[in-house]
Amino acid sequence: MKFVPSFWSENHAPPAHPSFSGTAAVDVVVVGGGITGASTSLHLAQAGREVILLESDYIGFGASGRNGGQVIPGLKRDPDELARLFGEEGERLAVYGGTSADKVFALIERHNIDCSPVRRGWVQGAHSIRAMSSVVARAREWQKRGAPVEILSRDETIAALGTRRYHGALIDRRAGAVQPFQFVRGLAAAAAALGARVHEASPVRAIHAGDGAHRVRTDAGEVSARHVLIATDALAGNLWPGLARSYVGVNSIQLVTAMLSANQRAAILPAGCVVSETRKLSYYFRITPDGRFAIGGRGPLGDLTREEQTRHVVRAAIELFPTLEGVEWEYAWAGAVGITTDFLPHLAQLRPGIVAVVGYCGRGVAMASLMGEVLTRYVLEDSVRPFELKPLRTIPFHALRKPGITAAMSWYKLTDALGIGS
Repeated sequence: MKFVPSFWSENHAPPAHPSFSGTAAVDVVVVGGGITGASTSLHLAQAGREVILLESDYIGFGASGRNGGQVIPGLKRDPDELARLFGEEGERLAVYGGTSADKVFALIERHNIDCSPVRRGWVQGAHSIRAMSSVVARAREWQKRGAPVEILSRDETIAALGTRRYHGALIDRRAGAVQPFQFVRGLAAAAAALGARVHEASPVRAIHAGDGAHRVRTDAGEVSARHVLIATDALAGNLWPGLARSYVGVNSIQLVTAMLSANQRAAILPAGCVVSETRKLSYYFRITPDGRFAIGGRGPLGDLTREEQTRHVVRAAIELFPTLEGVEWEYAWAGAVGITTDFLPHLAQLRPGIVAVVGYCGRGVAMASLMGEVLTRYVLEDSVRPFELKPLRTIPFHALRKPGITAAMSWYKLTDALGIGS
């Protein structure tokens, strides 16, 4: 098995955008060349704004090019819960979040992005009879809002997935899959075609807030702009005081097999959907565009080495699909996912004109694409803002996050064993 930065980028040369040098003055500087940054640059360019995107490495280097490519609408919190917590604002947030997958596939079609899009739904499998009640409730909540979400019986779930592991499921027909590295690369290329200036190998070293314009310094130059949008999510580092303490970076590890045989392909996920589970420590899996089985789950924590965690994921895959016994696992990779304490994305105003986005909590492909539209509305001072700007919220005792995560994982193992899940 080969450990790589990402299977998705392994056989695709990164896009060749020049590094930034010199000085420039524009309307907006976007920091970070992931899905959020690329989508935001694209939407801003469409709106006629002068925008520069600065990426420290290459487009799609972080989670945007390493994720599972599952395009799942909505947020981690269910619609009724959002409405209970935030009233009318929560209901608007739920409905707007539910459009995220539609927006992804519309962007792909409009800009002719070559990223192997497939739209055959997302299945969430109930790992216990007890968890099935939450699946049914979740489906009902979306159904009453007009979403094409259905409840699958145990037999229907077996037929769709080819595994007997689940007691039933929901299927959300809005969802699908993309090749994520090609998707983010296509967004950046579309932004550049519309006039956005996209720069790779251009790490931002400092952001200096000003009264009328802010200054963003790189190794080889400086950009001034009225708006600075920080779209780094779990890779914020020391970019802004406190930003890295507003979320917790959790590792996710993924593996892919060699290309499956025709018989294996017919037996594993015959419905062509993407899948995750109701477990707190959930696995998620799909078939890749070239016919491999891909599965992801929690990355190394505590005393587990990367190799030990890899073996753990392989065992889980074989338990799901015994026909994978003996199949060669060719690639493995890992990366950080930004998690907030309330499991919602945070749109933080750091200074007037300086905004950061963190915390997609595992829903990054769809939500980060949608956030490009949200951030553009902020720049344009649009009155319609589903995500309101709020002050930066740091996590108390953030330095204790690692032992806290380890303790939480132990608790989640127990609740999963009891059939509770999410």
